Order: sequence, then C-alpha cells, then structure tokens
Amino acid sequence: DDVRKRLARMQPTGVLKGVAIDALIQDNLLSTYAVEGDFTNLGLRSEDGLRFVRGLSGKVDMTQASGKLSLNSKESVLAMPGVLPINEVPLSQLSGQISWEKRSDALNVKVKSLQLQNDDLQASVNGTWSGQLAADASERDRAGVIDMKIVFDEAKTASGWKYVPLSASADISNWMKGAISDGTISDFRIEMAGAVWDMPYGSPEPGKAPGSSEATGAPGKFFLGFKTQDVTVKYGDGYPPLKKLDATFAMNQNRIDITASDGWINDMRFSAIKAVMADVSAFENHLVISGQAQGPTESALRFLKETPVAGHIHHFADAMDAQGNGKLDLMVDLNLINASDVKIKGDYAFLDNTVTVVSGAPPVTALNGSIRFSESSMESSGLQGQWSGQPLAVSIATDAAAGTRIEASGRATAAELRQFYGLPLFDQLSGQTTWQARVGIRSGKADLSLSSDLKGLTSSLPEPFNKTAATAMPLNITRQSAATGRRGDQGVDQIWRASLGNALGASLGLNARGQVVRGRVILGASLPPAAADAPGIQLESLKPVNLDFWMKALGLNVGGAQAKPKVARGPLATTPVSLKAPMVTAFGRKFQDFRVSVHPSAEKTAVQIASRELQGDLDWIPPGKGEGGERGLLQGRLTRL
Repeated sequence: DDVRKRLARMQPTGVLKGVAIDALIQDNLLSTYAVEGDFTNLGLRSEDGLRFVRGLSGKVDMTQASGKLSLNSKESVLAMPGVLPINEVPLSQLSGQISWEKRSDALNVKVKSLQLQNDDLQASVNGTWSGQLAADASERDRAGVIDMKIVFDEAKTASGWKYVPLSASADISNWMKGAISDGTISDFRIEMAGAVWDMPYGSPEPGKAPGSSEATGAPGKFFLGFKTQDVTVKYGDGYPPLKKLDATFAMNQNRIDITASDGWINDMRFSAIKAVMADVSAFENHLVISGQAQGPTESALRFLKETPVAGHIHHFADAMDAQGNGKLDLMVDLNLINASDVKIKGDYAFLDNTVTVVSGAPPVTALNGSIRFSESSMESSGLQGQWSGQPLAVSIATDAAAGTRIEASGRATAAELRQFYGLPLFDQLSGQTTWQARVGIRSGKADLSLSSDLKGLTSSLPEPFNKTAATAMPLNITRQSAATGRRGDQGVDQIWRASLGNALGASLGLNARGQVVRGRVILGASLPPAAADAPGIQLESLKPVNLDFWMKALGLNVGGAQAKPKVARGPLATTPVSLKAPMVTAFGRKFQDFRVSVHPSAEKTAVQIASRELQGDLDWIPPGKGEGGERGLLQGRLTRL
C-alpha cells in the first residue's frame, strides 16, 4: 500500500516495454527489488510535486542498492525549480547514462556522456554527485557534494542567462538576460567541485573583510567561462551599448573577470577592456568595467550629451561641436540589482581638436589637454588651444550647487575676427587685445560673461567708436537664459546685454533660433538700457549716425559684394525696427531729427520715415514676391522731400 501511494504521488505516465520486476515486500514495506526494462515518453514527479521529468525514453536496470539509466529521449522536459533561472528546460535530445549507488542514507550519482540539446544549446555533462538522504540530515548535507563538468558545444548569446546555476549568482543571470545579445558564444563550460551548499566558494566568512587573510571562505572549485564574438552588451540604462565585443568571461569561485581586446561604443573603438565583480555572493553585486578607446571627439561628446551624465554635468556639452580625435579612459560601475544605479569615471584627452563651445562664436582650435568626468561632475586638466589665432587657456569645473563653470582667457585679433565673421566692419580695426570669459551651465542653460579693456586694438570707426591702441574702452557682454522662455519665433529664450565705454549700451532678447526679436540699443550711453517689453528693436543714437557707412560695415549694402563668413547667418526674424537720431547720413544726404520705423513681413517690408527733410511711407517688395519681379521693387508716397 505504501508503494502504491508513493507511485501515485509521482504520477507516472508513459509506456513500459519488456519490464521484469523482482520484489520482496515484508510487513507492507518494499525491502528488496530489481527492475529492468525499456520505457518511452516516461513522466515522473517528485513527491512534493515541484520537480518533474516528461518525455523520457530509454532503459533502466536498478535495484534497491544501485541502478543504471540509459537515456535516448526526444522532446523531453526537465523541471528543476531553484536550480536554474528557468523552471522548465525543454530538450529536443537527452541521451547518455546516469548510474547511482545507495549506501545506508547516502546516495552517489554518476553522470556519463549526458547529451543535451534544444533551441538554445548543445551540451554534454560528466561528473558525480553524492548527498545524504536521512530525514534528520542538515540542508547542507542534503545538498551534497558535486564534481561535474558541463561543456556547451553550442550556445545562443541571448539564451546564456538561462543556464547559469542560481547557486552561482541569481544577479548575474538577471543582468545577462537584459544585457547580452547578438554575436556568438564559444568555449562555454561550467566546472564544479565541492559542497553544493557553499557554491560558488571563496566568499568571505561572516564578519571577515573581503581580501583579508582571514577571508578565505569555503573551499571548492567553481568555474563558469565562455568567449564571445561580435556581442552587444547593454551595460546600463540610458547608456549606449558596447557593440562588436570580443571577450573572454571567466567566473572563478566568487569572482568574475571579463577581458576583451575589441569593442565599440558609438564610433569609438575600445581596447584593453576589463570587467570585474569581486564577490558575486555580496548583498549588492557590482560589475566594474574599464577600458581605453580612441576615436572621434564627436562620439565622446555624444556620450556626454545623450546619457544620464548630461543631467549631472548640467548639459555642458549639448551645444558643443567638435572635429578631431581623442583618447578616452572609461570606468563604469554597474549595480546589478538596480540597473539605473550607474557610476561613471572618465578621462578624455583632446588631440589637436577644433571645438565650438558657443554657437556663432569662433571655434577653439588646436585644443589639447583633458577633461575628467563622472556621473555627477566634470573638471579639466591642462586645456590649452587657440582662439582667434591666439593662445587660449581654459578651465572647467562642476559642482551640484553652481553647475558647470568654464573660465577662459586669451587674446583676440581683428584680422581673425574679420575672417570668421566676414564683416567689413573689422576692416576698420587692427591689432589685438586680451579678454576674459566665464560660462555657467545649469539645467541645459548657459550664461556667459565676457570682458575686455580693448587695449592694443586700434579703431578707425566713426565717433564714438574710434580709439587708439593705448586707449582703454571697456567692453562687457553678458548672456543670460530667460527665466521663463516663451515659445515661438517672438519668444525670448536668451537675453544679451552689452556696454562699450561711453559709446554704446544694448539689451537684446533672442529667440531659440538665435534671432533678435526685441531689444534696445543706445549709441552714446555707458550702461545697457532696460529691456524692451514689446517685440521690436529700438535703436537710439545721441550722436549723428552715418547710415551709409554702417550699412556697408555690417555687410548690408544693397548690390555690393557680400563677404562669405565662416559662420552661417540664419534668417532674420520678422521683427519691427525703429531708429531715432539727431542726424542721419543716408544715400549721400543728411536728415535732421530723423525717425524711421521698419515693419518686415514675408511679403513686403513697410518703412515709415520722418525728418525735417524727408517724410513718407515706403514699401520694399523683395524679388520673387508679388510685384517684386527679379530685382525687387521699392515704392511709396512722400509728403516731404
């Protein structure tokens, strides 16, 4: 009756053939037995119902003391909860021999040439296991002692996580599941020798520090290793994957070491890649990856722009562009329990680069030196280059409170500025001068301050802008991000203020496209005026203005040869412009008490003029619009001329 109950709990299924049973039952107990026969599609469950096999075919020869199982199964299933990350392992082939011997309350099992194959892998298993069966045996003794080797002849990269024993590390399996894809795995094998309870061995004893002489941990051998080719590794949330990775993975006892000779992040080729997990049995597992790379600086900037690092360094690199190459040393510390907890340390060395820091300004050329960054900070070391053809020194630092700060100093030459901006204005300037600048970046917004006394620069511009090289004319320029940026072409995204000695004061509001949409400029004032409230640009001069000269100097002369600047000029915003001056020279004539307002639109530009000598309304229709024809049309009505 006891035998029948045990068989019922095991829920056997399948077909038996040629079975011979010799058994002796005494006092309702099975004391001795011998069983021999073939079976097809055999299914059995453990008495607790958690583990089972299904679809086994082969031959059995067993007694109460020993046995031998010869398997030759197709389409079978093994269920081993708590052994592997997956509860059920489907197999298209399961063949080989399993023998066992029972002595008292001890069971010894031997596995010989056990072949396993499914859609994920093809593997062979050889080895032994022994353990205690007594009811009063400890869990450690029941787990037993193992000496086994599993060799994977084939394994799919994306499926490797399924076959990492949970006794080695559940965290490793979970990380591999989402991190590793593409490419191929070869030389995959697992070797185990020692007490199953102590796997993966080598972990420090409780209360002992890792790495100390006392932290020897449990003895035993556990090795899990494989090689990869062209594998993709998604090492952290929000970070670009490491691609085309050729690596060797080795887990010895509780330590994991990964070495690789080749891999790519963005367009940067990494070499000498190393990854270490010091103790897989630690409460919080960390995988520390390091490597060196060489490649385009633009790829390194993409790493700073497009990863979580960007927020921590206040989007310092968002507006930067670069040409040239550099060298990167990178360390990534991954928390395998929390994929979003990633620590970064990097050092990037610029190798004779050209870098644009502020859009619309001349780039820094011949840039050398390095920047060190982490997931929360950035600082520079020995950054030097050239700006406007002269030596430049730059320092960068980041902290949580103040954001990212860039400080720079150097010299500027009129000739270089003329070449970059392409404005005839610079033909009236010569020489060079020193300057200092500071850029503060926080939450993706950059604030700029620039100052110079302009000594060393000679100007032959009209009054009040003319000066000798020895004369100081303090220049101060600031750029601030608008507190609440407005959307659309007329919204103010940034505010520029400037003062130039007693010659000029300006306050300008620019939209997100860098177009001036409102502002006030006063010639002959020493301080920037208050910002304009309404859209439009108000120009006021306290001194006579030679409009003919300034139109040519700013490259706005109609029909004249236009310079070709290195920096592209975007389309002008359709913003009203007004000008007021005591006297204006235009078209070779002088106009007193001059007032003009300009209202541009897509179809035409309307101009209203008032002065002692001239008053009326004009319309300028550009070429290709309405009556503008090929050359444009100027028409209007004058009430005074």
